Amino acid sequence: MFAGHKLRRASSAPVSISYVTTSSKSAVTLPQTYSSISLGSAGFMIVGLTSQEVTTNVTGVSVGGNAFSLLYKAGTGQSGFWYGETPGGTGNVVVSGTSSSSRMAVALWNVEDFVNDAANYTGYTAANVTTLDITPTGQPIDGWCVLGLTQPGNATGSTTWTNMTEHWDANFTGASGRPYSVASSTVTGLTTQNKKSVLSSISGARSVMLVIR
Repeated sequence: MFAGHKLRRASSAPVSISYVTTSSKSAVTLPQTYSSISLGSAGFMIVGLTSQEVTTNVTGVSVGGNAFSLLYKAGTGQSGFWYGETPGGTGNVVVSGTSSSSRMAVALWNVEDFVNDAANYTGYTAANVTTLDITPTGQPIDGWCVLGLTQPGNATGSTTWTNMTEHWDANFTGASGRPYSVASSTVTGLTTQNKKSVLSSISGARSVMLVIR
C-alpha cells in the first residue's frame, strides 16, 4: 500500500530516521493500547516491538488510528517491525494479537525516503546469544540504516550496542523492572570498491534488528 510512495533523495543520502519515543508495559494481554504517547511528526513511521514471552503473537499495529503494514516478524510474532503513516502529535499505539501475561516494549521512529519493498530491508533475530553481528548484503553506495531493540531475560540484564550511536542509544528500565534497549544508526561513506558491512554487535537475551538498504 505504501510501496513507491517515497523515493530516495537525489543527493545519494541514505534513508533518514529519527527516534521518537519508547514505552513499555508489564502483564500485557493483547490487544493492548499504549495511550497518549508521542506519535512523532506527521508522515511515515516505523514501529518496533519486543516481548520476552514466546506465547505472544502480534497480528497488527495501528498508530493514531492508522493501520500499519508488517515489515518483519520474529518467531511467532513476539518481536518485529511495522510501517505506516502517523498523524503526528500525541495519541495511541494499539498492538493486536494474542498472548498470555507478557512484558512488551514499543519504539517509534519517523522515517523518510524509505520505499516499502522487501528488497529494501532485512530483519534479524537472536535469542540467548552473547553477540549478534550483522553483515547485510546489497548495500547501496548512499549507505543504509539500522534499527534495533532488545530485552535481556532477567531484571539484572543489560545490552551493549556497538556502532549504534549516531541517532540514539539508551538502556532503560521499563515496566516490572525489566531492562530494554533501543538504538539506531546510519552507515555512510561507502564506495563500490569498499562495501564495508561493519554494523553492530549486541549482547542480550532477545534481540531484533531491521536493516534498511
